[in-house]
Amino acid sequence: MSKIGIFDSGIGGLSVLKVIYEKFPNNIYFYIGDENYYPYGLKSDGEIIDRSEKITEFLIFQKVDLIIVACNTVSSIALDHLKKKYEVPIIGVIDGAVEKSLKITKNGLIGVISTPLTANTHIYRDKILSKDSNVKVYEVGSQELVNIVENGIINNDPTYLIAKETLEKIKFVDTLILGCTHFPALQDLILKILPDVKIVDPAKEIIKYIKNYIDNKDKSVLEFYTTGDINSFKEKAKIFIKDFEIEVKRILI
Repeated sequence: MSKIGIFDSGIGGLSVLKVIYEKFPNNIYFYIGDENYYPYGLKSDGEIIDRSEKITEFLIFQKVDLIIVACNTVSSIALDHLKKKYEVPIIGVIDGAVEKSLKITKNGLIGVISTPLTANTHIYRDKILSKDSNVKVYEVGSQELVNIVENGIINNDPTYLIAKETLEKIKFVDTLILGCTHFPALQDLILKILPDVKIVDPAKEIIKYIKNYIDNKDKSVLEFYTTGDINSFKEKAKIFIKDFEIEVKRILI
């Protein structure tokens, strides 16, 4: 049995937890949603590094064997820093999605939707072009779409219009990377607007990077923590985790 820590600014990282748990259920999982400091996408690099350090140290105190940064913003800003500072293995969500997008694109036009901060780092563009300079990468940042998921209002009427306006900017791409872990909740909506696009969910591509760290030999344990409101977290978590009741603890870090 392995102990695996997963964290995000809010509930978006539950999309990563869900995929990993379905593949490797028999482990101990610690999930942290840093909701008291949401959204990361509007914070400075220094603030993101500081929050990432505090959460990483909390998870190390739990004696985790692996930490998964289930946040594209943290993966783009703080991942290299965390890897250098701490001995525990730490994995982000970007590299697998980069590889997958290059494998499946047919016309060499790849889109990325993310938080504005992730888009401004150009981490997806730079990583993709470092592997294939012939493709073109189009990045769109939308904090509004992230907030829609985080606030649990996916099915509200304005959501479609906001998503359509965002995706219209890159409607010519044949491959779309969900560059924020909140966005798998919008996949059905995205396909209504771009029915022919091939979607890359980084959560699904992370499996091959973590399998060597996981024993998967005993019963599963899931522990959920938030720095925000417990009841709000539990309600919003249903967007990604519908099949069982969860217990959530509030932490002050």
